[in-house]
Amino acid sequence: MVVEIFIAAFATIFSIVDPVGIIPVFKGLTYHYSAEERRSIIKRSVLFALIVLLIFAVFGYFIFSFFGITIDAFKVAGGILVFKIAFDMLQGERPKSKMTKEDEDEAYEREAIALFPLGVPLLAGPGAITAVMIYMGKFGGIEERIVVLLTIFLVMIATYIFLIFADRIFNKIGRVGSMAVMRLMGLILAAFAVQIFFEGTIGLLRLAGLVA
Repeated sequence: MVVEIFIAAFATIFSIVDPVGIIPVFKGLTYHYSAEERRSIIKRSVLFALIVLLIFAVFGYFIFSFFGITIDAFKVAGGILVFKIAFDMLQGERPKSKMTKEDEDEAYEREAIALFPLGVPLLAGPGAITAVMIYMGKFGGIEERIVVLLTIFLVMIATYIFLIFADRIFNKIGRVGSMAVMRLMGLILAAFAVQIFFEGTIGLLRLAGLVA
Protein backbone atom coordinates (compact mmCIF):
# COMPACT_ATOMS: atom_id res chain seq x y z
CA MET A 1 0.00 0.00 0.00
CA VAL A 2 2.79 2.43 0.94
CA VAL A 3 4.70 1.64 -2.24
CA GLU A 4 1.57 2.18 -4.34
CA ILE A 5 0.94 5.54 -2.67
CA PHE A 6 4.52 6.60 -3.28
CA ILE A 7 4.45 5.63 -6.96
CA ALA A 8 1.10 7.33 -7.57
CA ALA A 9 2.01 10.50 -5.67
CA PHE A 10 5.47 10.77 -7.24
CA ALA A 11 4.15 10.25 -10.78
CA THR A 12 1.41 12.83 -10.26
CA ILE A 13 3.44 15.56 -8.57
CA PHE A 14 6.43 15.04 -10.87
CA SER A 15 4.16 15.27 -13.91
CA ILE A 16 2.63 18.53 -12.70
CA VAL A 17 5.96 20.14 -11.79
CA ASP A 18 7.34 18.81 -15.10
CA PRO A 19 11.02 19.77 -14.64
CA VAL A 20 11.91 18.68 -18.19
CA GLY A 21 9.20 20.86 -19.69
CA ILE A 22 10.33 23.80 -17.58
CA ILE A 23 13.89 23.68 -18.96
CA PRO A 24 13.23 25.81 -22.09
CA VAL A 25 11.47 28.44 -19.95
CA PHE A 26 14.27 28.36 -17.39
CA LYS A 27 16.88 28.83 -20.08
CA GLY A 28 14.94 31.73 -21.56
CA LEU A 29 14.61 33.48 -18.22
CA THR A 30 18.22 33.00 -17.15
CA TYR A 31 20.21 33.19 -20.40
CA HIS A 32 21.85 36.45 -19.35
CA TYR A 33 23.08 35.07 -16.01
CA SER A 34 26.41 33.39 -15.33
CA ALA A 35 26.63 29.68 -14.45
CA GLU A 36 27.16 30.53 -10.77
CA GLU A 37 24.15 32.85 -10.74
CA ARG A 38 22.03 30.17 -12.38
CA ARG A 39 22.96 27.66 -9.71
CA SER A 40 22.01 30.17 -7.03
CA ILE A 41 18.67 30.81 -8.73
CA ILE A 42 17.99 27.08 -8.99
CA LYS A 43 18.71 26.51 -5.29
CA ARG A 44 16.46 29.34 -4.17
CA SER A 45 13.61 28.53 -6.55
CA VAL A 46 13.53 24.82 -5.65
CA LEU A 47 13.78 25.57 -1.92
CA PHE A 48 11.00 28.15 -2.13
CA ALA A 49 8.77 25.76 -4.09
CA LEU A 50 9.46 23.00 -1.56
CA ILE A 51 8.47 25.26 1.34
CA VAL A 52 5.26 26.33 -0.39
CA LEU A 53 4.22 22.74 -1.15
CA LEU A 54 5.03 21.56 2.37
CA ILE A 55 2.99 24.39 3.89
CA PHE A 56 -0.06 23.48 1.85
CA ALA A 57 0.50 19.77 2.46
CA VAL A 58 0.74 20.15 6.25
CA PHE A 59 -1.81 22.90 6.78
CA GLY A 60 -4.21 22.03 3.98
CA TYR A 61 -6.64 20.42 6.43
CA PHE A 62 -6.82 23.61 8.51
CA ILE A 63 -7.43 25.62 5.35
CA PHE A 64 -10.33 23.30 4.55
CA SER A 65 -11.75 23.67 8.06
CA PHE A 66 -11.39 27.45 8.10
CA PHE A 67 -13.31 27.88 4.86
CA GLY A 68 -15.71 25.00 5.52
CA ILE A 69 -14.54 23.07 2.45
CA THR A 70 -14.85 19.30 2.27
CA ILE A 71 -12.15 17.16 0.71
CA ASP A 72 -14.67 15.88 -1.84
CA ALA A 73 -15.52 19.41 -2.99
CA PHE A 74 -11.83 20.14 -3.29
CA LYS A 75 -11.34 16.97 -5.33
CA VAL A 76 -14.00 18.05 -7.81
CA ALA A 77 -12.55 21.56 -8.14
CA GLY A 78 -9.00 20.21 -8.18
CA GLY A 79 -9.89 17.64 -10.82
CA ILE A 80 -11.23 20.36 -13.11
CA LEU A 81 -8.16 22.54 -12.54
CA VAL A 82 -5.64 19.73 -13.05
CA PHE A 83 -7.47 18.53 -16.17
CA LYS A 84 -7.24 22.04 -17.64
CA ILE A 85 -3.49 22.03 -16.98
CA ALA A 86 -3.20 18.54 -18.47
CA PHE A 87 -5.16 19.62 -21.55
CA ASP A 88 -2.80 22.56 -22.11
CA MET A 89 0.18 20.23 -21.80
CA LEU A 90 -1.32 17.76 -24.28
CA GLN A 91 -1.70 20.65 -26.72
CA GLY A 92 1.99 21.44 -26.27
CA GLU A 93 1.38 24.67 -24.35
CA ARG A 94 2.80 25.82 -21.04
CA PRO A 95 -0.21 25.82 -18.67
CA LYS A 96 -1.54 29.37 -18.46
CA SER A 97 -2.23 28.93 -14.76
CA LYS A 98 1.50 28.46 -14.20
CA MET A 99 2.95 31.48 -16.01
CA THR A 100 1.68 34.27 -18.23
CA LYS A 101 3.54 36.54 -20.64
CA GLU A 102 3.25 39.33 -18.05
CA ASP A 103 4.87 37.07 -15.44
CA GLU A 104 7.80 36.43 -17.79
CA ASP A 105 8.25 40.15 -18.49
CA GLU A 106 8.28 40.94 -14.78
CA ALA A 107 10.92 38.26 -14.21
CA TYR A 108 13.39 40.25 -16.28
CA GLU A 109 12.63 43.46 -14.42
CA ARG A 110 13.45 42.29 -10.93
CA GLU A 111 16.01 40.14 -9.19
CA ALA A 112 13.53 37.92 -7.39
CA ILE A 113 13.35 35.59 -10.41
CA ALA A 114 14.12 32.58 -8.22
CA LEU A 115 10.96 33.17 -6.19
CA PHE A 116 8.70 34.40 -8.97
CA PRO A 117 7.97 33.06 -11.51
CA LEU A 118 10.37 30.08 -11.15
CA GLY A 119 9.55 29.05 -7.58
CA VAL A 120 5.90 30.06 -7.82
CA PRO A 121 4.01 29.45 -10.01
CA LEU A 122 6.31 27.46 -12.35
CA LEU A 123 7.39 24.80 -9.83
CA ALA A 124 4.79 25.16 -7.08
CA GLY A 125 1.80 26.12 -9.19
CA PRO A 126 -1.94 25.60 -8.58
CA GLY A 127 -1.80 22.07 -9.96
CA ALA A 128 1.05 20.93 -7.67
CA ILE A 129 -0.56 22.58 -4.64
CA THR A 130 -3.88 20.91 -5.45
CA ALA A 131 -2.23 17.51 -5.83
CA VAL A 132 -0.32 17.58 -2.52
CA MET A 133 -3.40 18.76 -0.62
CA ILE A 134 -5.56 16.04 -2.14
CA TYR A 135 -3.04 13.30 -1.38
CA MET A 136 -2.60 14.50 2.21
CA GLY A 137 -6.37 14.66 2.70
CA LYS A 138 -6.94 11.30 1.03
CA PHE A 139 -4.93 9.33 3.59
CA GLY A 140 -5.50 9.57 7.32
CA GLY A 141 -2.61 7.39 8.50
CA ILE A 142 0.64 8.92 9.69
CA GLU A 143 2.71 6.51 7.62
CA GLU A 144 0.87 7.37 4.39
CA ARG A 145 1.20 11.10 5.01
CA ILE A 146 4.92 10.76 5.70
CA VAL A 147 5.24 9.00 2.35
CA VAL A 148 3.49 11.92 0.61
CA LEU A 149 5.80 14.43 2.34
CA LEU A 150 8.82 12.34 1.38
CA THR A 151 7.54 12.29 -2.20
CA ILE A 152 7.46 16.09 -2.28
CA PHE A 153 11.09 16.19 -1.14
CA LEU A 154 12.14 13.65 -3.79
CA VAL A 155 10.31 15.48 -6.58
CA MET A 156 12.05 18.72 -5.63
CA ILE A 157 15.43 16.94 -5.51
CA ALA A 158 14.79 15.52 -8.98
CA THR A 159 13.75 18.98 -10.17
CA TYR A 160 16.97 20.47 -8.80
CA ILE A 161 19.04 17.86 -10.67
CA PHE A 162 17.17 18.43 -13.93
CA LEU A 163 17.64 22.20 -13.73
CA ILE A 164 21.32 21.92 -12.80
CA PHE A 165 21.88 19.89 -15.96
CA ALA A 166 19.40 21.98 -17.98
CA ASP A 167 21.94 22.90 -20.67
CA ARG A 168 23.02 19.31 -21.28
CA ILE A 169 19.45 18.01 -21.29
CA PHE A 170 18.25 20.72 -23.65
CA ASN A 171 21.15 20.09 -26.02
CA LYS A 172 20.29 16.38 -26.04
CA ILE A 173 16.51 16.49 -26.46
CA GLY A 174 15.98 20.02 -27.78
CA ARG A 175 12.69 21.89 -27.73
CA VAL A 176 10.91 19.11 -29.65
CA GLY A 177 11.98 16.52 -27.09
CA SER A 178 10.88 18.67 -24.17
CA MET A 179 7.49 19.16 -25.84
CA ALA A 180 7.13 15.39 -26.24
CA VAL A 181 7.87 14.88 -22.54
CA MET A 182 5.35 17.61 -21.69
CA ARG A 183 2.62 15.79 -23.65
CA LEU A 184 3.42 12.51 -21.91
CA MET A 185 3.20 14.19 -18.52
CA GLY A 186 -0.07 15.77 -19.61
CA LEU A 187 -1.55 12.36 -20.37
CA ILE A 188 -0.67 11.12 -16.88
CA LEU A 189 -2.17 14.26 -15.37
CA ALA A 190 -5.39 13.87 -17.33
CA ALA A 191 -5.89 10.37 -15.91
CA PHE A 192 -5.23 11.65 -12.38
CA ALA A 193 -7.67 14.53 -12.89
CA VAL A 194 -10.47 12.23 -14.06
CA GLN A 195 -9.90 9.90 -11.11
CA ILE A 196 -10.01 12.56 -8.39
CA PHE A 197 -12.99 14.28 -10.05
CA PHE A 198 -14.88 10.97 -10.02
CA GLU A 199 -13.96 10.28 -6.39
CA GLY A 200 -15.02 13.77 -5.34
CA THR A 201 -18.32 13.54 -7.21
CA ILE A 202 -19.19 10.20 -5.62
CA GLY A 203 -18.31 11.61 -2.18
CA LEU A 204 -20.56 14.64 -2.65
CA LEU A 205 -23.42 12.45 -3.87
CA ARG A 206 -23.04 10.25 -0.78
CA LEU A 207 -23.02 13.34 1.42
CA ALA A 208 -26.25 14.44 -0.19
CA GLY A 209 -27.73 10.98 0.31
CA LEU A 210 -28.19 10.40 -3.41
CA VAL A 211 -26.04 7.25 -3.51
CA ALA A 212 -25.34 4.53 -0.97
